[in-house]
Amino acid sequence: MQTQPWVPVEEFVSSVRGAFDVGIVPLERSAFNDAKSNLKGLEFAACGIPFVASPSPEYQLLCSQGAGVLAGPFQWRQSLTTIAKDPDLRLHLGSRALSTVMENYVMEDHAHDWLAAWTLAADLRSGVGHD
Repeated sequence: MQTQPWVPVEEFVSSVRGAFDVGIVPLERSAFNDAKSNLKGLEFAACGIPFVASPSPEYQLLCSQGAGVLAGPFQWRQSLTTIAKDPDLRLHLGSRALSTVMENYVMEDHAHDWLAAWTLAADLRSGVGHD
């Protein structure tokens, strides 16, 4: 089993990008897994790594936005083999996935909203009033 060493946060993306050709997100069909977020796929996509995922509702949404490839029970081998053997396809899918994340999931323009919400939540929890 290959593991990745700890790296400074500013080196994380390049470290991960160099470690994976294709990400996989296999989920057994169940109510629990259907309720899971698409976080692992978003992590792969944010690093420009193409991925194959089970067709849970959240991965169907993410793939419809342009990131990842869905694979049913009998499609995994073909999907992974096709992507793994074609460097141009990997580059295309990885770039498209990264664009999807940048267009739909980056919150830099809303950082002040998040800060205000968390500040209010912390104040309310500690009993500081806001009138």
